[in-house]
Amino acid sequence: MHRKPLVWLLLFFILGIALEKVNAEEALTSQDIDTVVVKVTGIKHDYERFGLKEEALVKEISQSLEDAGFSVVDNYDEELTATILINLRLISSYLGYSYALSVKMLLPHYQGRQEPLVLWSGGSSGFLRDPELSRLHDYIMEEIDKFLTSV
Repeated sequence: MHRKPLVWLLLFFILGIALEKVNAEEALTSQDIDTVVVKVTGIKHDYERFGLKEEALVKEISQSLEDAGFSVVDNYDEELTATILINLRLISSYLGYSYALSVKMLLPHYQGRQEPLVLWSGGSSGFLRDPELSRLHDYIMEEIDKFLTSV
């Protein structure tokens, strides 16, 4: 295989990542993003036994965001209303649970884009045994705190 096509492919990949970062920074600095919607996905009804209730979590996250100066709304009408998206995935096994947590701030329709513009992202993954599952709430709130200290 020739190196030239590979170099060009790598260059376009790096350039694409750099442009995405520039767009995110431009969106954050050029627009006063202070209105957000909080969405939580992946929390099933039976996760209440782990101390996770979707409504209570949304309320707690919304309060943290409001304390930091954001205006939290239930749904958005404007293009520049950002979304804080929290996604939790749990996979049960014989020994415990594998989890993957992602927290993102995104603009769903920034400048007519078809894909959302991700302004910030964080998350964690790991393995927990049954008695440790209540830590998931703390992990979610830690990611929200990381977001709030980064903006």
